[in-house]
Amino acid sequence: MAGIPLHQAPSFPPGTVHLAVTGTCMHWVADAAGLPSSGSVFPGYPDHVDEDERRAWRVAAERHWERLLEMRAAELTPGGYFIAAIPASPKPCPDRTGLYVEIIGDMNRLLADWRRAGRIGSATVEAAVVPVWSRTLDEFGAPFKAGGGRFAGLELESAELFRLDNPYWHDDPAVFAREYVQSVAAWGGPLLLRAFVHEGEACAAGLLADFLAELEERVTDAPDRYRWDYVEALIICRKTDEAGRGRAHVSSASSPAHPGVVPHG
Repeated sequence: MAGIPLHQAPSFPPGTVHLAVTGTCMHWVADAAGLPSSGSVFPGYPDHVDEDERRAWRVAAERHWERLLEMRAAELTPGGYFIAAIPASPKPCPDRTGLYVEIIGDMNRLLADWRRAGRIGSATVEAAVVPVWSRTLDEFGAPFKAGGGRFAGLELESAELFRLDNPYWHDDPAVFAREYVQSVAAWGGPLLLRAFVHEGEACAAGLLADFLAELEERVTDAPDRYRWDYVEALIICRKTDEAGRGRAHVSSASSPAHPGVVPHG
């Protein structure tokens, strides 16, 4: 269902969906424009050290998660299921990590290096913020806990973390680096280009190309660092029946492991 604004409104008529499964970007935070993330492209990650800023992002992410649950609940028929694989974090701030943690660290260092060298200014670095939040299992479960096990007619049946092998992995470091950085360009390229416009429209595209090229070099030098750079939460919710009855079965696992997948140490 590409193109449907899942974060803005229900995508289907009320009570018509029996099974909703998504792996889309539910870690993106709507209405986060203007929230700063000093020091980190991804808010809440270790380089984002400003506690007040992190708190503002956390509140926005909490509000957005509740809204997402309300919209998905409205779409489900009683007894229907909502199943989501969402980028997540094993730990809260200040140790929050998660999806792309290694390459985001590289991006943060590269931007900082360029600023120190005078190649870009502070405004460019400040504009390079991706509006996402890697929630912990506690953050995913908070609305349900506050509602005595239910939220918006949904019951949380299970929530667990797992870690994926990098889907772009290749035994040739150069091939892996090229394809992995191309994936970064797919979701981050337009945002980074807008940030580099602060240095002038004429040079923005060139700066983006150089940035991605240097990022590719860093990945090539140590490809194993990115092998397990994908942490996800598997969330399973059930819509209670019309009488308000449901099955109270909530479980969670805090370690990012998955059968057949070796956890990242």
